[in-house]
Amino acid sequence: MRADNIEIAPLDSGDLDSVSTLYHTIWHETHAPYQDARVAKSRDLKFFKSRLQGWKDNTLVARIGVELAGFASWKGPALVGLFVVPRYRSSGVGAKLLARSEDAMRKFGPSELSLDCVCANAAGRKFYENNGWRVLKTAELRDDIYQDIVTPHWLMVK
Repeated sequence: MRADNIEIAPLDSGDLDSVSTLYHTIWHETHAPYQDARVAKSRDLKFFKSRLQGWKDNTLVARIGVELAGFASWKGPALVGLFVVPRYRSSGVGAKLLARSEDAMRKFGPSELSLDCVCANAAGRKFYENNGWRVLKTAELRDDIYQDIVTPHWLMVK
């Protein structure tokens, strides 16, 4: 399905709860299966809402009509999250969110943008590569909460 009327806008404080719920739901679908059970269990709605509040000034939300279709967040020149509702995957929502986020990240001045993608997420890697990103290297990243847990990630640049 191609989404022709995608609207991208900054995260509004009124959207925080619905975007947090989307983030929680999609993370558990797309990331939890590749994580240690302790990590997945610790990622409750409160965790995602707190994280999103920290990114609120650097988050874009995609809508199709009134329906929330996805969001993207960044910290400086690094993309920290891009999540799209399943029915809008491969519709252009993710690519449009990514392009708009890249424009915002470039305002921080570095010539290279970055992100990390869990190595088990082959679909994510393919999406980023199809949008001009490349794998720089593979690294073992420590969990924010459980420092004894490391997960392999592709460090990607554009």
